[in-house]
Amino acid sequence: MVPDITVLTPQNVDYILLFSMENRVPIFTFAKKYLDQGAALSVSFDTVDMGKQAGELACKILNGTMPADLPPEAVRKVVVEINANTLKMLGIVFQEREGEKR
Repeated sequence: MVPDITVLTPQNVDYILLFSMENRVPIFTFAKKYLDQGAALSVSFDTVDMGKQAGELACKILNGTMPADLPPEAVRKVVVEINANTLKMLGIVFQEREGEKR
């Protein structure tokens, strides 16, 4: 799934997820809400850490750094989650590594 509100209407999401199940095609998405609806895997950002990054940038600005002098920063933490039930229904075998959480 791509984050495009013109494509991801509620009706289209339902159709995409139904197509996924009927054709055994896993859906990879950018938001946990679609994972909860039946997507196989979600890759998103750790919003708490993004808030910390924003606070760190604000502190730099408050300490005198000009905003234009601050380079863009990449997101530090990415969250990858799976829907084990969907993977099972699609016939995809997933083995958790020790220390991982779903």
